[in-house]
Amino acid sequence: MSDFRLDAAILAAGFGTRMFSPIPKMLSVILGDPLVRYPFEALAEMSAPPEKTFAVMGRDSIVHALPESAVWVQQSQMDGTLGAVEAVLLSPEWRSGNATHLLVVNGDAPLLSGARLDDFLKKSRLSGSSMSIGTSTLEEPGRYGRIIRDRSGVAMIKEYVDLSPEERKIREINAG
Repeated sequence: MSDFRLDAAILAAGFGTRMFSPIPKMLSVILGDPLVRYPFEALAEMSAPPEKTFAVMGRDSIVHALPESAVWVQQSQMDGTLGAVEAVLLSPEWRSGNATHLLVVNGDAPLLSGARLDDFLKKSRLSGSSMSIGTSTLEEPGRYGRIIRDRSGVAMIKEYVDLSPEERKIREINAG
């Protein structure tokens, strides 16, 4: 576990369709700051902050809201988290770096803290798994994507629009 070098990716490319607003979700102002700034602050608060923090965007309109330290990459295909992570992993900035791990964080997470991210990484590393995801169980999960499990654990994360009526009864969601 000694060879651990972290970069992070903030998912900021979504359209924010559940917000019903012409303003891009990441530019929505909360307590004086654009929503997209909060995950950057949480990452900076970590005991060992990422070497690089990527902002994965679907449009250029949020660039002005990013910290100067952000490395922004364009997600050309709006195909969810997989496309966002692929945009980071194919970027020259990632490929020329020396990170061994990538922490992926939702851009719409204003309550996230550095301590919570430290705890998540610690548990993930101790588990020995190659990938970890944060989930939550909600009484009313609404239009969030669901965690589909099988006997071995998480089988997939499925977007709401792709869920069968039976799968829509699942209350466990991807918490980012």
